[in-house]
Amino acid sequence: MSNSDQQKKEKQHESTQPTQSVEDAAQTPKPATTLPSQGPTIEELTDLLQRNQASFENYRKQVQQRITESEQMALKKFLGDFLLIVDTLHLALKNSNHDAAVLQEGLDMVYSQILSLLEKQGVATIATVGNRFDPVMHQALAKVPDLRAAETVIEEFQKGYLLHGRVLRPARVKISSGPDKKSENKKE
Repeated sequence: MSNSDQQKKEKQHESTQPTQSVEDAAQTPKPATTLPSQGPTIEELTDLLQRNQASFENYRKQVQQRITESEQMALKKFLGDFLLIVDTLHLALKNSNHDAAVLQEGLDMVYSQILSLLEKQGVATIATVGNRFDPVMHQALAKVPDLRAAETVIEEFQKGYLLHGRVLRPARVKISSGPDKKSENKKE
């Protein structure tokens, strides 16, 4: 289509459009944002949206506050139990009178209370010596020849712990690389 054809069409379109005077435009009622049969207006929907957003924000704040309170209560209970252990340790140190046997008995009591507290919180120790090396549960610090099968844990340097079945800290261990091949060759 050429420019002249396009200009002709535009003139025809303009001529079919009704013209309004300034006075007519001022008297013409403004169209409603929606027709009455269509439901709520844009203003009503905007107001509803703002109210829903405010309600959701209040709900989010309440949930966050409840989470914080729950965490604080759990910590309060744990620390209350832990303070009993501190009291036992204090008594052991106070009543030991430099007697190694009494001090040892008190420390054993404290150790068992700590393990009990950890167990109540869902903490369990990771089995090590004699078990097959598991890179998820164990951290191998040394690998030495041994008569036991390769990849068997032969010594524990530091205990590992699980929290509700998930590794909290891996156990630090020494593992076997299997029997020494040099010593096997000498036997033959």
